[in-house]
Amino acid sequence: MYSENLVDGKTEKRQESQTFLRLQSLPNPSYKGRLIPVLFLFMIITIHNKQKDLPLSTPQAKKILLLLLKELHISTNEIIVHFVTKNKIAQIHGDFFADPTPTDCMSFPIDSHTKKLSPTDHYILGEVFVCPAIAIEYAKKKQLDPYQETALYMIHGFLHLIGYDDLEPIARRKMRSMEKKCLALIQPFSLQSPKKKIVLKSSITV
Repeated sequence: MYSENLVDGKTEKRQESQTFLRLQSLPNPSYKGRLIPVLFLFMIITIHNKQKDLPLSTPQAKKILLLLLKELHISTNEIIVHFVTKNKIAQIHGDFFADPTPTDCMSFPIDSHTKKLSPTDHYILGEVFVCPAIAIEYAKKKQLDPYQETALYMIHGFLHLIGYDDLEPIARRKMRSMEKKCLALIQPFSLQSPKKKIVLKSSITV
């Protein structure tokens, strides 16, 4: 199960839980202590966590997004990610895609990732909606880590924002290949909240 992607769609942007980032460096253990330069003079990463199914670390989610943006050479001023419940993602799925069933993630590109940044404009890459409850269900069935599955959904939605698609077989293979590369890239980071644990119904503690 993979996300829907709404091209040129714009959704309402609510301002909360924002991180304002100026030119800085992000330490990444996978690079043996090297500092990875962040290529944005000013950028906003907004995380809306509106679910309680999976305790998540929003700082880690922001680090993952920063790393993806840097490594894939994507320049933008803002990106928004929502972690939502099954009911909420089903509502959005119905509103925008005429399918009121829950899905794992959805993407809403806003400004093209190929635009050259201008100091007088504000570019929003887009919004991604992720449903951790779907990740938990799939992870139980396949004996996977629900946090890695949730990260995969976030990556999948992010790739849709920068032009990847999975409608045709060739494009789908290209996207799956990039997903694997991105998962390997973010391996040092986990979405799991360091102070919380979740006990799944299968009695597996993660």
